[in-house]
Amino acid sequence: MHAFLSRIMRARSNAIIAATLSLLFPPFGFVCGGIIGLATLKHGLTEGILITAPAMALAGIIVWFTLDTTAPVMAFAIMTGLPVLVLAATLRSTRSLATTITVAGLLGVIAIIGLHMVVDDPLAWWRNRLYEILVEQPLNQTSAIGAEITDNMEALLDTLAPMMSVLPAGVVFGSVLTLLLARWWHAVLDNPGGVGREFRSLRFDRRLAIAAAVIAGTVIFAGQTIGISNEFLQIFIVLYLFQGLAVIHGMVIAREASTGWLVSLYVLLLLVPAIVTNLLVITGFVDTWFDFRERAANRQRPRNL
Repeated sequence: MHAFLSRIMRARSNAIIAATLSLLFPPFGFVCGGIIGLATLKHGLTEGILITAPAMALAGIIVWFTLDTTAPVMAFAIMTGLPVLVLAATLRSTRSLATTITVAGLLGVIAIIGLHMVVDDPLAWWRNRLYEILVEQPLNQTSAIGAEITDNMEALLDTLAPMMSVLPAGVVFGSVLTLLLARWWHAVLDNPGGVGREFRSLRFDRRLAIAAAVIAGTVIFAGQTIGISNEFLQIFIVLYLFQGLAVIHGMVIAREASTGWLVSLYVLLLLVPAIVTNLLVITGFVDTWFDFRERAANRQRPRNL
């Protein structure tokens, strides 16, 4: 891994080529985001931009000639490229993972507010966009699709449209994961093991927890399953999911427990994601006041004396 990353970072052209090639193959698109983040963390925002812009342009040209559209590249640039640039620059400047992830949440909140300011009814807007993609385009491409299929799609659209309200939270989640990948690569090159210590110490400001409690209370007592408050809550859920994971990682290290606990955690997260995610979010939120990692470390110290 070290040799591979060193070769990419040896010259700007190497990074541009690697980012472009990874972007052309969707399963490896995260590599492009990681390279953008790594370059920004290592050399600054200007270097990140000088790699991102040519890579996006080259990938856009190739995709245009092969698929007659630049939509995939534009979507990547908006949902991953630009957020990772901002987050990597923030982390390089502040050297605080908590501050950086908070900024990621703030970007998600700004996107939600912006959409509600521009669009009167976001739910209807999302439904129309999905209709264009899933119904109108296929109908234009073939006449074999009849009214029966269209009617079935109407029911599907009614289900999918509300789910799109969590898209900003999903973008925040993906951007933070990509940033952590870039930070891991950065640590491989310059500070082995550093990213683990940073992640295990992740803890947000109490004022953020107070804001999260207010939003959660608004959603619960108002009974809002759809609306701007619920969309804000999804952002907080993503943030405290990461803190919850940091708490578990920190406690395993503090108690000198087997890494099998972490393996079991991630297996359960895949098998029963809703339950485990809720438990992790609650753990991260409560940790703001109780600091479980420090308590676990204090209990362990007397045994080591």
